[in-house]
Amino acid sequence: MRVLAWWVVLMACWLATLATLAPVELAVGAVGAVIATGTAVAAHRALRRRWSFDPRWLRWLALVPLAALTESALLLTLVRRERRERGPGLRRLEQPEIGSGARADGHRAVGGAVLSAAPGSYLVDWSGDAQRPVLLHTVVRGWPRLDEEVLS
Repeated sequence: MRVLAWWVVLMACWLATLATLAPVELAVGAVGAVIATGTAVAAHRALRRRWSFDPRWLRWLALVPLAALTESALLLTLVRRERRERGPGLRRLEQPEIGSGARADGHRAVGGAVLSAAPGSYLVDWSGDAQRPVLLHTVVRGWPRLDEEVLS
């Protein structure tokens, strides 16, 4: 069931990018989805971890397009000034108190994807070890502040 679910999601993503439904493009998408599905299932087994998700995290995903727009505008207009004033930098942020287990693993997985989705920053490291900071490389910080949403 998991394999079929992965394949359907990946194939749907491929179909969303197509302008026309040519047979060769459908075949390439189907084969690519099989390869990616196999990789995802093998990685899941190798990690031997389960993720649990909190539906409240979906609001982070809703903020990504807005953050992408504002950060893109900032990058286009302010990147030179930002670099002169303080330059892009690696920020060391406190680990949020999210506990451990499947829910914490899910939080880091979804949160990591969200933090790297907008063009103003990307996640370098979020180990989950309370002794190590979350490392986030930031070029510009737009609104909404995804780092504050995800790491609070």
